[in-house]
Amino acid sequence: MSNKVDELESIIPALLPCRADLVASPDWPSIERDLGTALPHDYRCLADRYRSTLRLDNFIGIALPRAGKEDLFVHNVRDQLANLAMFAEDGDAGGYSAFPVPDGLLPWGESIEGDTFYWHTAGNPDEWSVVVNTSYDGWYPYPESAVGFLVRFFGRRAPVKGFPPNLPRNPVNVVAIP
Repeated sequence: MSNKVDELESIIPALLPCRADLVASPDWPSIERDLGTALPHDYRCLADRYRSTLRLDNFIGIALPRAGKEDLFVHNVRDQLANLAMFAEDGDAGGYSAFPVPDGLLPWGESIEGDTFYWHTAGNPDEWSVVVNTSYDGWYPYPESAVGFLVRFFGRRAPVKGFPPNLPRNPVNVVAIP
């Protein structure tokens, strides 16, 4: 699978009971065709392993595509992109653009406080980094992949600007929403 997903599971053992080993994988070719891009390997590994929306520490939500509901996943991503495009047009996107503009942002998660997590789509998908738009209008780039960013935060490897100082908790709670 993915070393980053394994590393995330070692940091958040509560993920393990949420695995969906017997559930079909999403139709990745369909998702990627409809989005107009391939998605990063570590994210695909996370989605293949869990296949549900994950709520981590009652703070970060990651909507993962599910088999038979790929259209809903793509629809939700497109809605978020339309909102980001409006902000970018008004100059309120930290100088970033919405995908499919080259090097644009593509959403992959959000927090309960209104923060949005994006891939910065520069280069091939496995080279994409993360940009966090905080609810306080800060736009912060991070060099990691999406799963690498989760490892950074939940492993307390480095601070994440704009996040509550009491997070992450120990132990981290996990809710898998089918």
